[in-house]
Amino acid sequence: MVLEALRSQEFPHDEFEVIVIDDGSLDGTNEYLGSLNWEEPRLIVLPQDHGGPAAARNLGISKSSGRIIAFTDDDCLVPPSWLLSLQKGYETFPKATGIGGYLEACEEVLKNNLIARLEYFETHTVYHSGNDPYLGGFESPSGGTNNMSYLKEVIVEVGMFDENFPVPAGEDADLKLRVAEKGYKIGYIPLKVTHLDPYSFKAFIRRSVTHGLGSAFFEAKHGKNPSLKAVAFDIISLPLIFARVLVDTRDFGLSFLMTVKNSLMIIGRVKYIYSVKK
Repeated sequence: MVLEALRSQEFPHDEFEVIVIDDGSLDGTNEYLGSLNWEEPRLIVLPQDHGGPAAARNLGISKSSGRIIAFTDDDCLVPPSWLLSLQKGYETFPKATGIGGYLEACEEVLKNNLIARLEYFETHTVYHSGNDPYLGGFESPSGGTNNMSYLKEVIVEVGMFDENFPVPAGEDADLKLRVAEKGYKIGYIPLKVTHLDPYSFKAFIRRSVTHGLGSAFFEAKHGKNPSLKAVAFDIISLPLIFARVLVDTRDFGLSFLMTVKNSLMIIGRVKYIYSVKK
């Protein structure tokens, strides 16, 4: 489904290539990819030992031939107009060095899954992904590599993705910050990619802790070393987070889940602090 969506883009098939990185899978993915026989667009399959998303993206970038590199993930369904919309974004914002959109579950999942609704709330309320295009710096709503593109020359100039991130979280924000710190502009367009995540509570717990660990590494890299004192402040702030979300949404369940997520992220931050001390 994911690959077919890329293959079916409303974009000249001789003007883009699809690069898939098999990050050390053990489930037959590489064999399946090897069985595909595309003429156009050109499909390039690159296996690597498990190294995480930063290493995978860097490998794909190094083997790419295009001027613009568009990123998505294996649990994301891009619309048929995805590449065309990204291209039009660069035409709308000629000074942009990156253009991206947002990630969201399908309508049916949003109706029935609280975790998906929390993702929706964060996307549109916390990160301000709205209906209006925007050109700015690090504050731009775009940047998540589930639905993002950059000029290849800019990615190379800032040093590619940082493969030192200990978990698959934060490396895309780190690249975005380094691009913005160079003075380059980053554009947002209201372009949706559908998230095919199962939105299970088990996955939610794991991802929240991972995001906390990744955010701590991100902060430490950029001069704001996480500390137990800061963690204590985060814990004290949890009731305020609950109240703020409740005021915004009038949804007790959503407010509670946001508080749970922040609590789990605190666990991730503590794990990072103690890993550094070791």
